[in-house]
Amino acid sequence: MDITKDKLKKILQTDDLTVMFTKKDGTNRIMNCTLREVHLPLSMQKESTRKENVDVLSVWDLDVKDWRSFRIDSIKDYSVTSQYGQYEFNYDRPRDLGRLIDF
Repeated sequence: MDITKDKLKKILQTDDLTVMFTKKDGTNRIMNCTLREVHLPLSMQKESTRKENVDVLSVWDLDVKDWRSFRIDSIKDYSVTSQYGQYEFNYDRPRDLGRLIDF
């Protein structure tokens, strides 16, 4: 998938996404996630003082209501599930993530 961490982060700050990625153990995972402040715990809405790993993105998992992370280079696909911002996407790629996964 050809997307930068910065672009993905900007999208997540205004929209909710469904991201399909490969976990470290080789299994595929679909996660509904966001970085919109309305979903984040109040204690987590401040900028972190931890050193940022440029290859990993931490996001708020909307289903388990907790922080999760994934490697940017492990992303297979993503789609906007709740669009609040205004971004242009490459709609040539498949939109139905469920049919892309071979479990």
